[in-house]
Order: sequence, then C-alpha cells, then structure tokens
Amino acid sequence: MTRHCFLRLILAALFAVSATALPAAEPVFRAGCQTYTFRSYTVYEAIEKTAEAGGTVVEFFGRQKLSAADPAVVRPDLNDEQVAALLEHLKKNRVKAASLSTNIPKDEA
Repeated sequence: MTRHCFLRLILAALFAVSATALPAAEPVFRAGCQTYTFRSYTVYEAIEKTAEAGGTVVEFFGRQKLSAADPAVVRPDLNDEQVAALLEHLKKNRVKAASLSTNIPKDEA
C-alpha cells in the first residue's frame, strides 16, 4: 500500500469516528441579515422573510415598524408586551436577534 493510500485510509477512519462520536456543536457562524434588507416590510415580516431565505439571525434596523397591528418602531424602549410578542415571533420562526442598529447622536450630550 502506498503512503498516499494509507493516509487516505487514516483520514477516512478519523472522519467516520468523529462524525459519530462527537455531539453536535453550536455553529460558529450563522447567516442572517439586517431587517433593513426588508425595509418596505414590518419587522415581523422581515423575520419571516429571513427564515424563508434560510437565515437564522437578524440585526434590527432601528426605524422600522414592529408589525401591521403595532406601528411602534423597534427601539430599546419597547414595553414588556411588545418585547414578549417580538421574542415569541422570533422563536416561532427559529430566528435569533443578534443586535439593534442605532444612530449615535453627533452632539456630546
């Protein structure tokens, strides 16, 4: 057996063992988008469209309406009911929130 064939055999055995012996790990990299990508829709619709495209995370765009029923804009000052509904919608669509894009004011105050 040539050295090349022997190395291939060892690598194949290692891959076979590691594929069955190791538990599934959390992915290091997740694909998603900023909800601004779907800016002509509400945040809820953007979450749905991200999930339909195979994305698993979103970054919220800070000036987008929450839903057709709730015209509030996604900001850190959403009330508890709005946050709970948003978290439920994320969970239902198997999407996680990564961050919220905000604008930093230009003045020091």
